[in-house]
Amino acid sequence: MVTLMRNRFPSPAVCLSALLGVLCFSLPQAVGDDLEGLNLPTYRDRDGFGLGITTYSLQTEANLLDGEAPEHAIELAGLLQAPKGEDVLCFSTTMVVKSAEDAKGRDLLLPQRKRNSDKSYLALVPSLTYKDKRGDPLKLCLSELDSIALNRPGTEVDELVVAATALIVKKRQTEEIPAEVTGRYVGIGLGTSVQVSSIEADKKRVMTVKLTVKHAGTKDLPVIEAVYALDQRGKKLGGGRWANELELFSKRYEVELVFPLTGDEKSIAQFEIVLATKYEVQEIEFTIEDLFKR
Repeated sequence: MVTLMRNRFPSPAVCLSALLGVLCFSLPQAVGDDLEGLNLPTYRDRDGFGLGITTYSLQTEANLLDGEAPEHAIELAGLLQAPKGEDVLCFSTTMVVKSAEDAKGRDLLLPQRKRNSDKSYLALVPSLTYKDKRGDPLKLCLSELDSIALNRPGTEVDELVVAATALIVKKRQTEEIPAEVTGRYVGIGLGTSVQVSSIEADKKRVMTVKLTVKHAGTKDLPVIEAVYALDQRGKKLGGGRWANELELFSKRYEVELVFPLTGDEKSIAQFEIVLATKYEVQEIEFTIEDLFKR
């Protein structure tokens, strides 16, 4: 028998289906200024970082014919938001669980399997989908918590502590390279070199640029923040932060950028590359309370 509880917001209620009946309950409204309009349960740390829960799932599975003990798990996903005044470049695409306790403070976590320590990141950019109360795009990143094994049903979790990772920029520098596809790498300093893999523009003058970034060292690596297309006079014709998931601390990674052009594609002479040369990698903890057992 499998018991599954899942919610994809903004549905107003979550239902727990059982063999003999159905129990439904409502979710709390969001708190916090900018995420409030999204109707998401929102949790913030003491510095103002926000996590709005978009999806969660509680699973209990048991094979009664084989006499197996039930197995319990939790999954969830949410939108991460930086507080005003913090120069956040990106968030990790996955969160990690720190603790799961019931109402009496008992630990509900089973030993978790080891995961790859190399994190992937998504850049914090204005959303095309989500806007604040003023109608301005919210800067949000999606992050997920992989399936977490529990020793009791997820409905008994009273407090779940999860952690995301943010990269906060402290210092930048820019370098320029020719806007042409070549088979060679161009050095841009700090042990970093870049190769332009492809340049494409569609009929709507939306450009896609793919770069390969390579580092010679392994410590204090600069990370790529943005790329801008320049004309011969140095005027910006478009650009911005990367669009794909990146393992920023690997020695080699592929970068994809998609942006509208304000001028002619043929006018592009150079790419300006913005590197974060000094930054802080900060772990952000969120305490999720009273969400799973209502």
